[in-house]
Amino acid sequence: MPVKKLAEQEKAVKPKPGRGGARPNTGPKPLEPKIRRSVGLSARQWVIFDEAGGNDWLRLALDSMQTRVQKALDDV
Repeated sequence: MPVKKLAEQEKAVKPKPGRGGARPNTGPKPLEPKIRRSVGLSARQWVIFDEAGGNDWLRLALDSMQTRVQKALDDV
């Protein structure tokens, strides 16, 4: 019987290595879900897109367009 108690003690005292690692899908969630789309651009257009700010620039441009369209609809 003492052998069994020794095995239980070792099991309870044995620490887990590390902190467990990062978990996937943690962190703040986006305000609205994003849908992935692809667009075909020439090499010249990709350079212009990247210089303009890439995805962040495109999102801002679309949001400002939405604001302008909404304002025009409200004025009618």
